[in-house]
Amino acid sequence: MIEFSKLFVLIQSCNFHDNRLQTDGYYGGVRLLMAICRIFHRHCKDNGISLHERNFTLSYDTNIPRQTGLSGSSAIVCAALSCLLDFYQVRNLIKVEVRPNLILNAEKELGIVAGLQDRVAQVYGGLVYMDFDKKRMEELGHGEYTVMDLNLLPPLYLIYAENPSDSGKANVWRRGSWSSKHRDGRIADGLVLQQSLRAVEALLLYSVLKDLLKQSLWRMHAKQLVLPSSRFKSCRLF
Repeated sequence: MIEFSKLFVLIQSCNFHDNRLQTDGYYGGVRLLMAICRIFHRHCKDNGISLHERNFTLSYDTNIPRQTGLSGSSAIVCAALSCLLDFYQVRNLIKVEVRPNLILNAEKELGIVAGLQDRVAQVYGGLVYMDFDKKRMEELGHGEYTVMDLNLLPPLYLIYAENPSDSGKANVWRRGSWSSKHRDGRIADGLVLQQSLRAVEALLLYSVLKDLLKQSLWRMHAKQLVLPSSRFKSCRLF
């Protein structure tokens, strides 16, 4: 039994979960559940959120392939956090913008190197534009997240390699290069930011063009189309 002040975590085994030791090893999802319980309790304590003392049981199952870079670990943590919010009836007391931070902090407790992006997507669900402006992050403690229409996305392929590895390893060099002000790393991040802004504009532009093309019935001659947004100039279709 592990005690987090008034929050007790009792780890019990059963035949179903014992089988995970053969497939997932000692680094399965139980440690993730323990970490988010601790982070959740600490956040509530620090922010004066009272919790009742009834008991609960947490278990997990997942169909996300392990160690393929598909954020399977944070998905388990996110689901567990959602359970805790509902069980303790504090969903309205912990802002949705803060929840990705709690998930990330739980993973950091276990030495998992990661960022907020995947956690934000999992908390909000669907298509989300994320602005991690440094000044805003320092003032608010979280980024600015804008939910976008999922229908803006074109068809996508999900591709992953069947050679499991710790996905956090890919982030180790990135974090180190940023911390040491590595020039190439900073330039790369700047390019990613620019491409992200262009991607949002492209999605919005694609949606507008699609509607306009439907309205114009693909007329044979060139037609000037003025997009209903101050951010975009007119374009000519042929």
